[in-house]
Amino acid sequence: MHRARPPRRYDAAMPTQTGHDLYFAYGSNLDPVQMRRRCPGSRPLATAVVGGYALTFPIHSGGDWRGGVASIEPDPEQSVEGVVYEVTADDLRALDRYEAVAEGMYVRGRIDARQSDGRTVDAVTYFAVRGYNDPQPPSKKYLAAITRGAEHHGLSDAYVERLRATDTID
Repeated sequence: MHRARPPRRYDAAMPTQTGHDLYFAYGSNLDPVQMRRRCPGSRPLATAVVGGYALTFPIHSGGDWRGGVASIEPDPEQSVEGVVYEVTADDLRALDRYEAVAEGMYVRGRIDARQSDGRTVDAVTYFAVRGYNDPQPPSKKYLAAITRGAEHHGLSDAYVERLRATDTID
């Protein structure tokens, strides 16, 4: 059995700078290389859990991913692990572009995330728009980006194993 790395130590107690916001990443933006490329002003603050939600793949992406892409949906029996980042206003505009907010694929919303230090923070995240749904499994490439990020940040072994057990389209 693969052993995930221990949770990374981030300075979660450090307050965000003026004009910055918190962003909860749960999908491919867990991949640190992708996140740095998309949002160069961002920095990870803490691993976190959002209770009462499930990771789903409700939208088909015909771009680089060629399969289902992630969202989170209410489910009282589930939880989603991820990372809380501090992001700049420019980072949020970039995320809006990547998440196709203007095209109606995702909507930006807010959610409570319980950080690894026990604090609950109000963070921005992205939700798939219901009328845009075309559920299907993710591609191996897309799931690998999520899993790579989960391992990098030290999300729980159980969560990483759950990701690894996710069926893919290919």
